[in-house]
Amino acid sequence: MDCENEMVYSKPYYKLIQEESIEDKKVYYKFVNWLLGEFDLYLQENSTGLKVYYPGGWLSIKNTTDFTIEITIASKSKIVCEKKYSQLVSIYNQVKRTFRYN
Repeated sequence: MDCENEMVYSKPYYKLIQEESIEDKKVYYKFVNWLLGEFDLYLQENSTGLKVYYPGGWLSIKNTTDFTIEITIASKSKIVCEKKYSQLVSIYNQVKRTFRYN
């Protein structure tokens, strides 16, 4: 996943949406599992994908098709939105690396 993406301001949130191709559905489940651990202190919702609420915003991960996931980050602060996105990119890239070696 790359770090270059366009952020949109839709009052009151800065919103970043990324669609990512995945090799296997297991990558999605492993990614969600890592995020559950990373954000375990925040309110989480698992009804359709994963939605995590943090102070001033939220992020969600959905499996839209067998080979595509959608990552959405919304935050009242542009800086926090960018930091959460780079945090997710880092975790996703780590998951992809470990998945290839298993």
